[in-house]
Amino acid sequence: MDKTAYLRELEDALGGLPEADIQDILSDYREHFSVGLSEGRTMTEIAANLGDPAMIGRLYRADHLVQQADSSNRVRAIIPAVFAVIGLGLFNIFFVAVPSLLIAFLVLGLWMLTGLVIITGIGCFAGTLAYLFFPSWFVIGGASGVSVFFLGLFLSLGFLSLGALLAIGVWFLTRFLIRQAVRYLKFNISLFTVRREP
Repeated sequence: MDKTAYLRELEDALGGLPEADIQDILSDYREHFSVGLSEGRTMTEIAANLGDPAMIGRLYRADHLVQQADSSNRVRAIIPAVFAVIGLGLFNIFFVAVPSLLIAFLVLGLWMLTGLVIITGIGCFAGTLAYLFFPSWFVIGGASGVSVFFLGLFLSLGFLSLGALLAIGVWFLTRFLIRQAVRYLKFNISLFTVRREP
């Protein structure tokens, strides 16, 4: 593969990166070709030593997406980064996709539990208000109306308080897991070193 074809394929593979970054990377690889030619190597040798341009482009794109996820620290930024890192190699289907899915299900389950606790608190409060205004709708054996009202009120406050505490805890846990996932993705990318001319 000659220099022009190599750089064209690399530029295509870098699609989606900021234009300034693409130009910097292409300039770096032009320099590798210039140095290699001045040392008497052929373009084919230089291209073979630099590595597959499509893989190099995927690596740069994955690194860019992981850096974006690291700076934003949001779930919506980490999802494309995970998919980009999975695309780097076949073994990443197991070593990146499986842990990512497990973490996603854990976080989703905790948020659903939090929502359920909050909804239960709202339901208890609505039931307490309904009992206050329409006591004839409820069949309560042997309990006084005041004790039922306060029981419902305390239950609703308890569930709402527990839901608020869970929401705070799950929010911090989500942020922590995102940071750890970004660190793991960075480690995974470091396993795919771009071979370059010295």
